[in-house]
Amino acid sequence: MVRHMVLALTCFLLGTLAEVSTSGATSASGSSDEPFTAALMTDPPPVLSAGSETVNVGGDFTIPISIASAQGLTSFQFDLAFNPTIIKALSFTDIGTDFATAASTGGGFLTGITGFIDNTAGVLSGVAGSMSGLITGAGLTPSGVVVNATFQALAVGISPLTLSTAFLTDNGVPLSSANGNFRLVNGQVRAVPEPSTLILLSFALAGLGILRYRRRSGD
Repeated sequence: MVRHMVLALTCFLLGTLAEVSTSGATSASGSSDEPFTAALMTDPPPVLSAGSETVNVGGDFTIPISIASAQGLTSFQFDLAFNPTIIKALSFTDIGTDFATAASTGGGFLTGITGFIDNTAGVLSGVAGSMSGLITGAGLTPSGVVVNATFQALAVGISPLTLSTAFLTDNGVPLSSANGNFRLVNGQVRAVPEPSTLILLSFALAGLGILRYRRRSGD
């Protein structure tokens, strides 16, 4: 009788150990999936960035909007805010960009860029472009300019260039900056006086210095 009880207890303990071992194996399997997921997450996400520039007041200049770490960019959309008292937006285009080159190289074409310029609020809104008809290739990869925006410097100062409300289609996957699918990097424009203005100012300062010197000498 005692022998049967010992045998039963031994079987129970062995069964319990087997369940613990199975549970541990499942946990190990789950943890083995975690490094795989982490490995996928360590791939650098795309980065959409606005360029920066130092310009002379009164001059026109171009700011590139660029993508990096793309696996096959085929469409984009974004807003770009600026200080309308410092700079004024003139135009924007994806023609002649790396995005356009990727479309033509792949046997495709640009569908036409859209968007709006508001120089009162200081924003390029809904700037969007895409490519279609690709025969080879997956789109723009890994990096390049997608839009060139042209501005004019109005006054001395610094204007931030702030990207927002951005969407991408990369490698066939729709991405949103609001969801953290990719990063936005802002730029800025520093507008400085024209060289001729600086020369006139230097002459004026020199003249004032001479005038003060003569007055002191006369005294």
